[in-house]
Amino acid sequence: MPEKKSKTWILFAILAGFGIGVGNYLVTLLSSQGIVALGYVGVVAVFALCIGRAVQLIKNKLTLGTFVNYNKSNFYTPEGKFKSYNIIPLLGNGLTNLVNLSALTFAYQYALLAGINQGVILTLNSLASVYNIFIFYFIFKEKVNKI
Repeated sequence: MPEKKSKTWILFAILAGFGIGVGNYLVTLLSSQGIVALGYVGVVAVFALCIGRAVQLIKNKLTLGTFVNYNKSNFYTPEGKFKSYNIIPLLGNGLTNLVNLSALTFAYQYALLAGINQGVILTLNSLASVYNIFIFYFIFKEKVNKI
């Protein structure tokens, strides 16, 4: 008999979609303030990140006796040595997310000024992966594969 697989990913996917939807709705409410709105959004995200990280650190301390789980860490080897080469992708990811959020904030603001539905902006941004598939196929001859 095949092994039963967990379906908790469905709950997490729904929660992630809900969170992204609420976040985008809040950004549209703040978009009339322009770049200042990023300050509000950033504070909430950093606060949530700090709470999540604190919970993880406490769980590690209680179960492993140390704050860092060296066997599963992206920043430390199992021996406890710091992996500095992982900082570059982390900073790159953070920078691109900041640029995307800034661009979305301005796009929402200009859509509001132009009288365009702000949902159109979000839809176009969400289709970026589809655009990339076509661009990479026609320019670099790459095909989408299973991972």
